[in-house]
Order: sequence, then C-alpha cells, then structure tokens
Amino acid sequence: MLRIIALAALLLTLFAPPAPAAPYEPGKKDTPAKRMPAGDYLCSLGSYRYKPCTVSARDGRSYLTVTAGARFPFEAQLLPTDEKGQLVLLGAPTDPDALCPTCPDDQLGVECAGDVAEKAACAAQPVHASLRKGKNGVWTGELLHYLVRAVDGVPKNGWYRLGLTERFRVKPARKKK
Repeated sequence: MLRIIALAALLLTLFAPPAPAAPYEPGKKDTPAKRMPAGDYLCSLGSYRYKPCTVSARDGRSYLTVTAGARFPFEAQLLPTDEKGQLVLLGAPTDPDALCPTCPDDQLGVECAGDVAEKAACAAQPVHASLRKGKNGVWTGELLHYLVRAVDGVPKNGWYRLGLTERFRVKPARKKK
C-alpha cells in the first residue's frame, strides 16, 4: 500500500501542470494599450540611432508605426500576451525598397536581384518581434524580417533571401517643454 501511495505521489509530481512564467497577467484585448499607450516614441533598429515612431489606436487595436525616416519603415499591430511586460509585434513593411528589389520588372534578374514574384512576396513579408519592457520604459526585442540579395553581388548569378534578426528598441519620446 505504501508503494502505491509513493507511486501516486511521484506521478502527480511528474505530470503536474507547469507553473506560469512569473510575473503572469492574462492578456486581454486592451493589454497593448495599457502596456504601451498611444503617443510619440523613439525606435531603434540594430545599431542605428533612435528615430521617431508612434503608437496609435484604431478600431480598438494598438499599432506601432515606424516612419519613412527610419532605415526600415513598417507598421505593426501590438498583440497582447499572457506575460506581464511583454508584447508581440506583427506587421508589414510600409516602404519595402530598403529590403526588396526596386528596379522595373523587366530588369529583375539583370539589373537587380530577384524576380517578379519575389518582388511582390518581399514587399508583403511579415515583420514580427517579441518585445519585453525593461528599465526606464524601454521595450526591447528581436525584429525578424529578410532582404533579397544577389549572389556574389551580381544579379545575373541569381538571388537569395537573407534572413535578419535585428535588435529593436522602443522608448517613450521626451515631452517637449
């Protein structure tokens, strides 16, 4: 009988549900607006300087817009998570010229890398990141996206997608006096 009790205790320990990551706060529809309120922010991608960006609310959702002055402009919805101090960013480029083939379709594969289908796919690629809130209200994460490159720098040699993981930071802009 003692063995059965010990076995039952062992099984309960082995199959107990994992404890949630601390601190835990159930994500809700309004979570992004509470964690990163609408307003002016500064965003930095990789080693580049902070550039103006904004968080806005539309249709009950929160959006982060990285403007045209940035190296990689995009707009992304901020999604709730169940972890306190975390948001997920999911969006698309608003000006994909920095990442995607920009020459006319008839010059693709000759003057610049890619083909017509890749040009369209690159412009519509998803951009995503998981952001965590750190010190002084700075949100930090890794932004995932790709760019199209020519093999050996020569478009006639073909092309490939280069996946990029770049540090992305968002911090509140200082209020002007």
